[in-house]
Amino acid sequence: MISMAIYLAAGLILVAGAVFGGQKVLSNSKASNAASDLTAFEQAVKGQYSVQPSFSNITLTAANAGGWTPADWVSGANSAVNQWGGSVTLAAVGTGTQFSITLNGVPNVACGTLANAAADAQSVSVNGTALVGTNPSNTNVAPFDPAAIATSCTGSNTMVFVFGH
Repeated sequence: MISMAIYLAAGLILVAGAVFGGQKVLSNSKASNAASDLTAFEQAVKGQYSVQPSFSNITLTAANAGGWTPADWVSGANSAVNQWGGSVTLAAVGTGTQFSITLNGVPNVACGTLANAAADAQSVSVNGTALVGTNPSNTNVAPFDPAAIATSCTGSNTMVFVFGH
């Protein structure tokens, strides 16, 4: 009877470990997929606007129609959602010499992966706070300080990535 209880307890521990381990693998997979999608989206937009002087007329509607938005993000003609169900926006920044991709609803576990995946970003902010990079020649770009990411990423995060030509 005692040995049966030990086996049962050991079995429950293994099942719990598999469930929690599986969730971590799934979270890491979503973060990696989101990072790949972000990079692909950025490159597609830059490619379409490579001969244009500005991004001033950029819209998510055009990106979706043109096939620039990652297929797994498209959620209608005028909208997109990321791997966690948060909205994705695309907009010109300032005078149009830059554009932003905003990801809403990003969990903490993915925040650092996404921030550092945006190697071409001119700036990255999380919940309105600009991240500070560790590159002494340009602190606006990746790689970002892990402590700064951990401090900025709280709960469900809004990440804004700014790119330019």
